[in-house]
Amino acid sequence: MKKFIMIMFILFFSRQIYFSDITTLSNALAEEQPKKILKFAVSAFMGEVFDPILHSQGANYQYLIYPQVVGGDLHDAAPDPRTGLAYKWESSKDNKTWTFYLRKDAIWWDGTPVTAHDVKFSIPRYWAPRSRASAPTIIKELLGGDEEVNKRIEIIDDHAIRFHLTGSNFRFANALSAATGEFSRVVPKHWAEKHGEDEFSRGSMGAGPYKLTQHIVGSLQRFKAWPEHPYLQPRYDQFDFMSIPEESTRLAMLKRGEIDIGEFSFERLPELEAAGFKIIRKPTGDLWTILFIEPYKDPVLAKREVRKAIMMSIDKEAVNKAFFFGAGQYI
Repeated sequence: MKKFIMIMFILFFSRQIYFSDITTLSNALAEEQPKKILKFAVSAFMGEVFDPILHSQGANYQYLIYPQVVGGDLHDAAPDPRTGLAYKWESSKDNKTWTFYLRKDAIWWDGTPVTAHDVKFSIPRYWAPRSRASAPTIIKELLGGDEEVNKRIEIIDDHAIRFHLTGSNFRFANALSAATGEFSRVVPKHWAEKHGEDEFSRGSMGAGPYKLTQHIVGSLQRFKAWPEHPYLQPRYDQFDFMSIPEESTRLAMLKRGEIDIGEFSFERLPELEAAGFKIIRKPTGDLWTILFIEPYKDPVLAKREVRKAIMMSIDKEAVNKAFFFGAGQYI
């Protein structure tokens, strides 16, 4: 197996590897899929909780376990009807009413169908008192909070669900997408009714293409493929997500073939390129910007030509080399 390097800000890693990076659509390239173990080493886990609401951001490993209301194209940071429960959606002209049509072949690992009831059960959990979601007020306000959510989420049938928002929102599908939103992950209602919601923290029931089979706190998260997934075919039999704090140790492991992908800082880029490693560069969607806040209040900055002159005076290539070792892109 070829060895790869993932170069990015350490901070940004968790936004890079989601389920779609180690799966493929079931009708594409199926005959070419390798069946092996993929070992990925990072400096530290972003978190180690498996209930979607108990993490302040969309933890990458949770996308291996739980389905998303709306799938996401992670390269373009856009909703994708191919990789989520919703195969299509539509909104009213005022963007206050959104209807999502769900796949009929999606099932939980125990064979129970994934339905609109699971979606309606999952969404309000993001603003529950125990939730650690980073911005729950966004979805809470759109759905009227605890007082109105029951009537604002309308189950049309088992595979169609309608949201009646309190205000216009043309990006509501994005909020429910794995690529751009935090509120996409759906948990099994029937499992909570049988075992209690605390069971979600163990990742014991999902509908994703991989099952959590081993968890060593601070060290290892091991996932085994679930080949019965109806629309996402696992690319690997096993995925080992490893936490190795020392960068030098990760590099040594990569050279010895003990890991397949490693996370490294930009400072390592020249050394790694010189050593002949393949570098994977993926846009993070994060921007470094210079903003002029309310420039009209300043008699100098209020002039457009002044702001343009300031921007033209910045040596963008020097900034790119100094902070990103030439890996950044000016837009």
